[in-house]
Amino acid sequence: MPDQGTVVVFCNTGVRSSQAVFAARVMGHTNVLVMQSGYEGWLQTAGYNPE
Repeated sequence: MPDQGTVVVFCNTGVRSSQAVFAARVMGHTNVLVMQSGYEGWLQTAGYNPE
């Protein structure tokens, strides 16, 4: 994991990425964020939707 910059972790729903971020923070990494709604939520709220 890089020491500089921000690391954004995501999975499909946000459950596994939340666990991964928790583990990274327990190991002392402070530059780690989770995309709360995951990839599926991103597609619904922020992703490109040509409809």
